Amino acid sequence: METVKVTITAEKPNHTHAGKPVARGDEIEVSRADAEFLLRRQLITKIPAEPKADEKRDK
Repeated sequence: METVKVTITAEKPNHTHAGKPVARGDEIEVSRADAEFLLRRQLITKIPAEPKADEKRDK
């Protein structure tokens, strides 16, 4: 499963991810589906772009 690193941008007290508290400015690694969920909840402002086909092949 592909993961992406996102930065929390919302000021939401008591927000947790994987049972750990996160605050504005924290970077967390989540699946792309989780990132889409966080975007819908307005906890992040963007999801990093998917790697190009050449970059995927190099992994």
